[in-house]
Order: sequence, then C-alpha cells, then structure tokens
Amino acid sequence: MNERISVHVATRDRSMELYGLLASLLNQSYKSFDVVIGDGSMPNSILGHHSIQSVCQRLKLEGHGVFGFHVQVQGVCFNRQECLDRDPWKENPLILRIDDDTILPPDYIEKLVVG
Repeated sequence: MNERISVHVATRDRSMELYGLLASLLNQSYKSFDVVIGDGSMPNSILGHHSIQSVCQRLKLEGHGVFGFHVQVQGVCFNRQECLDRDPWKENPLILRIDDDTILPPDYIEKLVVG
C-alpha cells in the first residue's frame, strides 16, 4: 500500500516546535505524503523564518508537496478546518492531523498506513 497522505499542521507563534515536526517528517520511512501548514501567528507569519523555509525546501526536494498559508487567529479548530478547506491535494485518500509540537518517530506514518 502506497496511498498518499495529506499531513495537516495548525500552528501559531511556535517556529521552533514547527521546525522540529517538519524535520521529523523528513526522517519518515513512509515517503508518500504532502504537508499543509495553517499558520495563525501574529503579527507576522512564521512561514517566512529561514529555518522553516529551509526544511520546507528539503521536503519539496524529496518529492513532498508543501503548502503553507497565513490564517486569521480564531483558534486551533478554525485553523484545522482551514487546512482541510485549502488542502491542494484533496484527492489524497488519507489525512493526518498533527500538532506542531510533535516529534514523530521515523516509522510513525508507516505504522498508521501499513499497520
């Protein structure tokens, strides 16, 4: 099974945590996923931070789609819904919603998909 997954991340003002999560996505044994990041940071988006741009570029170079956007601050549930609504890979049959302060073990997505 090699189904493509959309990984949705809602974040706000936590660039270090988001970087850690994105770096752990680079180490996943299951490689068939795209990343959607809804950023509710104020006053400026953290998506422009050098470290975030760098790890997003590495994900893209490895064949993952990466789509980030700034969302108005209305809470994490609103942000998660925006990730669903704006996901450019709606055809992906699986969605993984993950918190920005999570560091995934290298086989996390593989265990979810394959078992």
